[in-house]
Parts: sequence; structure tokens; C-alpha cells
Amino acid sequence: MISSAIDPISFFGGEYKAGDDPINMGSPLTGTIESGCHTVVHRWVGNSRMPNNEDMGNFYSAGYDPIFYVHHANVDRMWKIWKGLGIKGHHDPTDEDWLEASYVFYDENKQLVRVYNKYCVDTEPMGYEYEASRIPWSRNRPIPRTKKPKIAARSAGRVIKVEDVKFPVKIDRIVKVLVKRPALKRSK
Repeated sequence: MISSAIDPISFFGGEYKAGDDPINMGSPLTGTIESGCHTVVHRWVGNSRMPNNEDMGNFYSAGYDPIFYVHHANVDRMWKIWKGLGIKGHHDPTDEDWLEASYVFYDENKQLVRVYNKYCVDTEPMGYEYEASRIPWSRNRPIPRTKKPKIAARSAGRVIKVEDVKFPVKIDRIVKVLVKRPALKRSK
């Protein structure tokens, strides 16, 4: 959510076109929330004994599962946290097509109602707010890579070479170790 999602599209995902597979994890159309915890929970809770992975695992039946509403409330909570981090680009979508997109649901009286995206991005007008919670991970940003490892090591604080560490290490303090990457057969 923090390092990869720089704007609403990279958080939620891009525009789907006819023929696209929205469940295809890793697709360039999926954002960090869609390719991560949102889709994973749908698949995990879906009923694999059913021919189409019914209930949470399939779009047409997901709303029949009571966990659907708790799950999407949590996605909304993550959206609120993401927007509240104070990072440039973390804001509600502004694309008119997205804002005007709508969905039809049954209300508590079994009446069809149309719900628009534009009315769902801010929870306050809907009458609820999420309780503030500690998010210590928001202050733990990855240290940017540099081309000179010595500079990166200095910026990370006191760092020792892995060869100089005596194992086992007592974990009563932070231990930072510089691990040299292999020159051959290394990943990008």
C-alpha cells in the first residue's frame, strides 16, 4: 500500500476492458489492494466445493456471504488510511467515468437501489468514521537503493558485514547486517 501505490489507479487498479480477467493476479490492471488482500480474501473464503467457487469466491454470489460486508469495510478502512498518510497522489479518484459508475443492490426492504462510486469514497456523509488506530508501519519506509553500497550502508545506521556476525544473535536490540549480493545468478 505504501511503496507501490502512488495514486488511486495503482491502489485499486486500472480500467478493465471487455475480455480482461479481473481475477488474474499480477495483471497490470490490478492495483496493490486488488492484487493483494482484496482478491486473496475473496478466493480464500470462496467455497471451493462449489462448481464456480460460489459465495465470496465469485462476483455474482459474493454479497450472499455475510463476511463480504466486513471484508469490504476493511478495504474501505485501508483506503482511508492510505489517503491519510499525507503523501502526494493519495486522494480519491477524480475520473468522471469512475465517479459515475454505479451498481444495483437490494436494500433492507428488498427494493433495488442504485449506488454510485462518487457517494462511497467518503464515509463521513454516510454516517460513520473508522476509529483511529496505531499504524507504526507507516513510518518504516524502505531505504532507497543507491548505486554505491557504502552510501546505502551509512544511511541505514550502524551496519556490519554478515561475515562478522557471531551466530546465534541475541535479539535484544536492532541488528543491521549488510549482505553482499552475488555477482552471478542474481535476481533483478
